[in-house]
This record gives sequence, structure tokens and C-alpha cells, in this order.
Amino acid sequence: MPDLRCHVDSCAYHQDNYCSAGRISVDGKRASDPDATCCNTFIPQSAQNSMSYEPTPHMSVQCDAVKCKYNSDYVCEASSIQISGENACHDSGDTLCATFHEK
Repeated sequence: MPDLRCHVDSCAYHQDNYCSAGRISVDGKRASDPDATCCNTFIPQSAQNSMSYEPTPHMSVQCDAVKCKYNSDYVCEASSIQISGENACHDSGDTLCATFHEK
């Protein structure tokens, strides 16, 4: 599993630069750069979070960014993944996968 670092402090699953969602999903079917991707798992901290796991540095990442060189049958095969979104407030569109590299 990839080493996942999350830098989206405003996400309900964010804990010390790790994710406590258990599994994340990255969107970007038509993405040709990181700005066109997003973390679909993002939930604003103000939202109720009824299910949370222990934060972990390693987790499975479902990826719909089919133009990314790390995408292998909709699973991210990068050794390390960075999710960013300093100004994320309301929805996943404010986040991105900084690891994305077009094939």
C-alpha cells in the first residue's frame, strides 16, 4: 500500500497529516495535471463524521485519474501519495492529488 500523506487540515478525516477514513478515492477522469484531480473522500470538519478509523500512513487509494502513470486498474500504485488542499472549505473540488503525473 502507498505511503499516504494528507495536507488538508480542514478535512474531518485529517489527523497529524494522516488520513483516518480507512480508504480514499481520488477523482480526475479527464485530468492531465494535478489541479484537475480531487480527493472524493474529503468531508469538511464541520460535517458529522460518524465513522473514523485510526489514522494510518499506508492505505489503499482508489484512483479514477486514468491518465496518471501511477493508475493501475483504478488503484494507485505510487509508493508515496500527497493529498493537498490548503484552502479546502466546502467540497472535494478544493483538494488535489499532488502525486499525479500524466502518462
